[in-house]
Order: sequence, then C-alpha cells, then structure tokens
Amino acid sequence: MDTYYKPEDFPTRPISVKELPNPLIELLNQLTQRKVFFAIRGGLSLELATKNFEMLHHDLDILADDIELNVWLKEITPFSDSYFINQSNIHGKKVLTLFFKANDNDFYQVDVRFHSIIPDGICNTLLPNGNSLPFCPIEFAFWERVAKIIHLYDNKEFNRIKKHIEMLKYILLIDVSTNKCNDVFYDKCEFYNIENVIRLFGIYEVKNLFPLIRQYLIRHKIEFFAPYRRLLFCRFRAPGDIIRTFPIISGIKYFHPEIEIGYLCYERHADLVQCNKDISYIHTVNEIEEPGKRIDFRPWEKTIVDVKKLNYDLFFDLHGISHSGLFGFIAEIKQRIGFTRQFVKEGADIFYTNTFELPQECTNRFLRHEFLVQQFFPYVSNMLCRQLDISETEKTCILICPGSSQVGILKRWPLSSYIELGNLLSNQGEDIVFALGNEDSELYQEIKDKGFRVKMFDDIRELFFSTKNAKCVIGNDSAWLHAACVQGTPNVMIVGPSSHVICHTNDITPHKTIFASPACSPCKIWEYKCPNKHICMKQVKVQDVLYAVNELIK
Repeated sequence: MDTYYKPEDFPTRPISVKELPNPLIELLNQLTQRKVFFAIRGGLSLELATKNFEMLHHDLDILADDIELNVWLKEITPFSDSYFINQSNIHGKKVLTLFFKANDNDFYQVDVRFHSIIPDGICNTLLPNGNSLPFCPIEFAFWERVAKIIHLYDNKEFNRIKKHIEMLKYILLIDVSTNKCNDVFYDKCEFYNIENVIRLFGIYEVKNLFPLIRQYLIRHKIEFFAPYRRLLFCRFRAPGDIIRTFPIISGIKYFHPEIEIGYLCYERHADLVQCNKDISYIHTVNEIEEPGKRIDFRPWEKTIVDVKKLNYDLFFDLHGISHSGLFGFIAEIKQRIGFTRQFVKEGADIFYTNTFELPQECTNRFLRHEFLVQQFFPYVSNMLCRQLDISETEKTCILICPGSSQVGILKRWPLSSYIELGNLLSNQGEDIVFALGNEDSELYQEIKDKGFRVKMFDDIRELFFSTKNAKCVIGNDSAWLHAACVQGTPNVMIVGPSSHVICHTNDITPHKTIFASPACSPCKIWEYKCPNKHICMKQVKVQDVLYAVNELIK
C-alpha cells in the first residue's frame, strides 16, 4: 500500500448507478455482509436522491466511520486491485482510494472518506434492480458542486451547468415549467428564480437547505434516519430556561421523528416538560438543597437505573453545573456533550466526553442550545414547539404579564408603567388581560382596582398554554415570554438588569426587545438589591413599548 498515486497510472471508466459494474456490486455486498457502516455520498448520492439514474460519474464516493478504518484496510481492500490511503485530504479527513479493473486499460475508482462523527442523516433508496442503498444527501461534495455552478454561471458557461441545474431542480422541488422554487425556509416564503436560489445557497450554511431536502424525502417516501436512537437533555430548574430548550428538541424531531428524546429535570418541573409532546421520557430527581457541598446521589438511584435501562446514545447537558454533568457520567451515557470550562459552572466540563466552545461569550440562550446540538445535527435549528393538543381560540386579547419569580423580582418593569400601557392599548380598542402566577399574586388587587381583567394561573401548564391563544404577550424576562415565543405568539420583552442579548426571545417568532442600557446593566440581579434605584427599568418608556406592540399586532 502506498500513500500516493499518479492519476495517469489509473485511467478511470465512468460509473452509472443504472448499470453498476460487477466489481462495485461485489464491494457493496461485502460491506453489507460484514455489517460495515457505509453510505453513498457525492454526485452519486444526489442521483440516488433524485432517482434520476441517467448520470455518469468519475468515481464512487463513500462515507465511512473512522473507527472502522482498520476493518476496511484488513478485510475490504483485498477485493480491490490497488489501493492507496491519504491520511489527511483538503477537508482534514482520511481517504482510502480503491481501484478495480474494468479492462486491461481502465479502472473503476472508489473514494472512501472517513468521519469521526456521522452528522448529516442517512437515507435509503431503491435502485432500478430492486436493491436498497444507503446514501448521504448533504455533505461537502454537494457544496463543492454548488460553488462550481455559481462560478460557471458567473462566467456564462451555461452549457456546462445544465446537468447540475437539472439535479438541483429535483432536490429543490422546483417547478420546471416556471423555473421557480417554493422555498419554505426563507422568512417570507417568497418565490425565487432558479439562478437566485443557486446564488443564495452558495452563501448559506448546510442546515438551510435541509428543510427542502427533508420535504422531498417525505414526499417520495424515502426513509431518513440518524445514527442515534435516543437522546437525553438535561435542564434541572427555572421554568423559563426549561422552555428555552424546547425549540431545539422540536427541531430534532422535525427531521428525525424516529428518535426518542428524554428529559431530565427536578420533580417540580415535570408538568412543564409534559407540555412538549416531542419528549418521550421524563426523568425527575429531587432538588439538591445545598450546592457546593458533598452530593448524596442515593435519592437519585432509581432515576439513574431508569436512564441506564434506556441506553441513551447522547447526553446534552444544557444546564452546565456539576451535578448535571456528573449525572450523565454516573448514568454511563457514552457520549456526554457540554460547553468548555468558561461556559459552565462548578467544573461540569470534566464529566463530558465532548466539549465545545461558543464562538462568542455573550450568546443568546436559544442559540447556545442550537449551537451545541448542531455539532451532531448540523442541519437542525430551533423550531416552534409542537405542544400537547389544546383547543385554539381566536387570538383577540393582548396578554400583559407584569410579574416574575420572587428571586428575579428586579427584572420587573414598574407596575405603574404596565397599567399606563394597558390604558393606552384599551383606548385603541384592544382587549387587555393581565396574567399572574403563584409568585406575583401580590400584584392582583392593585391591577384589579384599576379596572382590568386579571387571570391567576396556579398550574404551570395553564400558564404555558395561555400564551398560545393570545394576540400578543408583553412582559419581563420571564417564563411567560419564552412560552409565547416557542408557541409562535408575537411578544414584547422588557429587559433591564439581565442581558438583552442573552435573554431575548428567538427569531422563530415575531418579537421585540425593549431595553435602556444604563452603564450598570447587566448586573448581578440575584442579589435582590439595586444600588442605582432600578434605573434600568425606570428608563424604559411606555411609548417605546406601545410602539413595539403596535408594530407586531398590525
């Protein structure tokens, strides 16, 4: 075996999926019989996706698992006539090149690229001869092809890109009669000319094309699956923070309905987690009262046993504290994912098998979760929560949520400002309802005395779903606003002592964030005292909030 070969020594013969050469059929059979993981990638994968079996290809590209490299070298290479290995190609991956004799002069070429993580999802399709082949529809080769199309288009070499355009038409669900693509990904669902689609896809990331690919696969009943069967997410406490984990879970289930997702939280938050129907298993533990001291895990033993029985493939620690990281370790989940040291607390990262550093320290919570999951599912993004079935009513009222938890009491905008805002909106003809929970019930009487309708919510599930049927939700950085966001309800968040970058709601829903940004903000809001007379909230003007609400509801 050499590590280098000269292309002129191995002239290649084109390969067609329609009439796959016998040496390559034998290769695929050997891989299947020996249960060696593989998936077709590159140009052939596009042909399998489109079922347009008329193309000729320079070589057969295969995606393989890095841990099986030795199996390929010892058990598969003997079936070839010559083979070479490149320890690091331009993408930093190992590539094994196999040559099979076509005749005395020509060869069939197979390039096997090895990956340590198989992130992009694998599909199965039927060949004309009835055989099934796994393929990977999205990866580097596709984007190399798109970049080539853009280059050729810019140089007016239309005759050379016809083949690529036809393949894109199949994948992007383009109406051939109009040359337009109904692009479900972009915000306004506008129609784009094919040339503009190609240009746009040249600058967007892989995940942006995947919803279209997914639609095509569903429409043509092509199986789509991931290399993982079960995932466990952990966020112990804080209703707002738990709710902010829902969109990335919904994103995973959109692409992979076959994956089972578990959730680990404190027992008192189990009812809230039940609001997300994409979660199959809820694991609860008793709250640890004195963090920082020696942790007694004996009360958690039953939950740890239950988690072990389910044999989770990945553990995503979205809490990032010592006992959340330690739980995944004790439960013996093979891959435990979290952030690097500067983004976690109490040294939680020592319990992870995979750690990732955020590109920016000040990153929105929704985007933090998305970033972590995308290390394994790069095409997945935050999506609206598909909650348990509830009866939807006409969205007529504006819900004002002036409260917060008692520990986050400094996050409240003055009640007098909310009442003034309620009066202004009422004068516009809007139906105003104030909503309160258990921890802000002391506000009830003052609001009632001003003549407004007030609804008290004792059940966290009722609180969550109440935001679904509102026309708009207005409030502080609290669970109310995040519940509105993940269910698609327009919302206006008023932020003061907390960071407006980290805490604002997500772009999956129309939203506005109003803040004043004095020099002291953001601050240590959990100390319950403000030496600056709460100026960060008092400086937020009622008229600014009113303007934001009117922009959303109109």
